[in-house]
Amino acid sequence: MKKIAFLVLAHADPDLFGRLCDSLDSSWCDVYVHIDKNINVEPFQAKAKSHDHICFVKDRFPVKWADISMISAQNALIRLALARKDQYLHCIFLSGSCYPIKPIHVLHKMLQAHPTTEFIKYIDMRSSPDHYLKQVTTDNIWSDTITPYFGSQWCALTLACCEFIIEYQNQNPWFWDMNIKTFSPDEHFYHSIVGNSRFASLATGIQEFVARGTWRMANLHIIHPSLSKYYTFDDFQEICSSNKFFVRKVRSEDGASLIDAINSGLILDQIQ
Repeated sequence: MKKIAFLVLAHADPDLFGRLCDSLDSSWCDVYVHIDKNINVEPFQAKAKSHDHICFVKDRFPVKWADISMISAQNALIRLALARKDQYLHCIFLSGSCYPIKPIHVLHKMLQAHPTTEFIKYIDMRSSPDHYLKQVTTDNIWSDTITPYFGSQWCALTLACCEFIIEYQNQNPWFWDMNIKTFSPDEHFYHSIVGNSRFASLATGIQEFVARGTWRMANLHIIHPSLSKYYTFDDFQEICSSNKFFVRKVRSEDGASLIDAINSGLILDQIQ
């Protein structure tokens, strides 16, 4: 039976990372991890040492916020998963501050029911106020041969789609060059590739522009409209009522009791 490949970008909070590793310790998945090259990887490796299904990217990248280096790190994760592509249903992107709010087997069952679906929502930047279009056109010329799409970085893609994303970059080096000067390419790079490809018809895909907010393009995550809020135990009821599979963001500093509640009140209850 095919599994899930979780692709994790982390740069801080090894304690939370350890709890995330524990939560993903399942026969239903493998975990691939990129730790920012600016950060000491050893505390993260120590937290994962008891999990033999976790693989760390060896050739790491120094990741800068809203920079093309984010795509370099994500590409590295995709390539690791593609080395065993026949074993997986989907690749799911997570950050080190994400946490599951449902058992992995529930997520796995959902993906099995939608084996060809690309869980990636996006809007056409041209239909939004110039705020979004400026992400790709400020100090940059965007080719009119490809529609610019905008969405959340945290998506779930089939291995066929992931393979296409890497092949597209290899065959179209101009696309990478065009994105070097864009702002926050993690919010449009893959979306534009998918949205202009045959995979668009298989995606949750194009959404009507309602208002600004990356959180509106959330796929499997609860994302707060502020994008900066860290969820705590005070938010437990909101999480309980959600049909999503992950919460973003949590941290060990003020989220430990929330994670305890999720583990005992949501995940454990659904496993039993």
